[in-house]
Amino acid sequence: MRKILILLILIMSMIMLGGCFSSKSTSIIEFMHDVDVQIGSKASEHHPEGDNIEISDTPILISAKGHDSLYLVPHTNSPKSIQIRLKPSVKVDLEEKLDDAFFKINEVFSLMSTGKNKEAIAKITVLEQTYQEVTYFRFLKASCLILNKEFAKAKTILEELNRFYPENIQINELYETILNLQTTR
Repeated sequence: MRKILILLILIMSMIMLGGCFSSKSTSIIEFMHDVDVQIGSKASEHHPEGDNIEISDTPILISAKGHDSLYLVPHTNSPKSIQIRLKPSVKVDLEEKLDDAFFKINEVFSLMSTGKNKEAIAKITVLEQTYQEVTYFRFLKASCLILNKEFAKAKTILEELNRFYPENIQINELYETILNLQTTR
């Protein structure tokens, strides 16, 4: 009887302290879009949208083109089911926009250098609508209008820009150029 009592006490203390009855906690991860997953030091594997994997205690790197990566470190209290949707990367979007804008600026300069000012103005107008936060296109439009001898329109744009950027040397110099051109006409 005494042996059974000692055995019961040992079993109870093991259960209460977690002893040999503890088990690894696992979670199921569901991917909400295509991702590449690297578990620990293993090679990265591609997982399509809707795919599931079981994880335990090994850190995981989850990445996808055009998205911020996620480094997941599971712990014993991790939820049993996790849905992963990576946040779209702003950096990639910004890089693509800059590439597009610079390409179109070069097109505008090319048109201006060949005397196709009306086509250049039309392209600039589209750029202004697409990239409303880039005030440089207003300056570029004023430059093109001057080449097209549309001084009044260019002057209006430069006066508006000068209100927002009174210290900008380029705006002030271009404005003075208009004034000089108008007095020598």
